[in-house]
Amino acid sequence: DQYGFGQWSVIDKKHNQVIGICGLHHSEDGIELSYMFFPASWGKGLAKEAACASLDYGFNQLNLDKVIAITQEA
Repeated sequence: DQYGFGQWSVIDKKHNQVIGICGLHHSEDGIELSYMFFPASWGKGLAKEAACASLDYGFNQLNLDKVIAITQEA
């Protein structure tokens, strides 16, 4: 609420189930895009779709200049 953004639940509309989360949040390095999906949803392009929507919101609605992403091995 404080910044106008955060992590959103990603829902499979067909089954009305949460399949992951995606969104923007504050990290010590800046405003970060992050996502996490259940393995059953991997490989379907859903993370890319959610990430693109989050970036679009950040750049076009919040007028952010920069968003970072950090990869984790796990």
